[in-house]
Amino acid sequence: MLAHIIPETYLKSWKNEKVNSTYVFNKGLLIPENKNLNSMSNTLFALHNEYILSYEKCSSHIYQNIYDDLYDELDKKYDIFYRKTKLTSKALRIFINNIYNEDNIEVFTKQGFEVRITKLKDDIKQFWKKNIETIIEKFFNKNYENNWKNFINFISKNFVDNQSLIDIAEYYDYIIEFISIQISRQKDKFQKIYDKIDDIYKSNEQDNNDSIDYWLLELYKFIIFKNDNNKFKYNIVNFIINYFTNIDFQMFILYNDNVEFITSDNPIYHINEDIVFPITPNMCILIDEKSKNKLKTNIILKEITSDEVKAINRNTLCFSKANVICTKKDIQSFI
Repeated sequence: MLAHIIPETYLKSWKNEKVNSTYVFNKGLLIPENKNLNSMSNTLFALHNEYILSYEKCSSHIYQNIYDDLYDELDKKYDIFYRKTKLTSKALRIFINNIYNEDNIEVFTKQGFEVRITKLKDDIKQFWKKNIETIIEKFFNKNYENNWKNFINFISKNFVDNQSLIDIAEYYDYIIEFISIQISRQKDKFQKIYDKIDDIYKSNEQDNNDSIDYWLLELYKFIIFKNDNNKFKYNIVNFIINYFTNIDFQMFILYNDNVEFITSDNPIYHINEDIVFPITPNMCILIDEKSKNKLKTNIILKEITSDEVKAINRNTLCFSKANVICTKKDIQSFI
């Protein structure tokens, strides 16, 4: 599966007219390549199998609900026994990594005919691939990426109407969650944040095996505990959301009619107590942590100079990992 580390729906703001492609530049050479937004091959905008949940790494009790689903599906066809005792869904989760090599496992059809372990293995793989392994990417796509266009259209409409102040109350939670998810779904950013979390958080609700792929575990916990206030607070994504909740800041939409914003494979970055996030070639969100603002749903539209846009673009280039995007081949004129 190809996972868009930077959502394709976000990158579409930088696409070329009438075609689903854009100009991608290597950070060092700044030579343009015309890339299709669906693939983004050989860039850090998209990677294969980045958010795959494999049953080899899902032994934590946090994943029990997906094993319940798997067990229910298998139980329609088979009776699975361990040492003559029928396997439970919890036992299936615990045994999943060695169930195929376990001499004490026996599998029978509901009619009582013995089944080869390889048949059980194939059925598990097929069900997992179809229903489970892409849960994280599908969740983000459905709940956040597909709504990005609505958010941009809302901002653009107020922008065209020459509003100096936009109340984004109906989109405030969405944009804060979008930013928080984008920060947490990039492993390098996740690690920097995780390193700052105290030991109480680190030890909370962890199994010994959670460290195998703690990053994916945290993304999955966000999905299943999102509406559970008790457990959700211990999730890394919510930790970032709470960061925004607990500080006063002023959010700006910066714009300029002459020079466009570029974006990168690290589109949200922190510099000088500002969080910078280009959202289209014409608009850039700036979260100013120095400006105290109790009513954080009010965004100020602020026109900046061409030189200021270029300064932001140079920072975007500097904080990128490997690639930047511009709507024009001549990126030098924007930096």
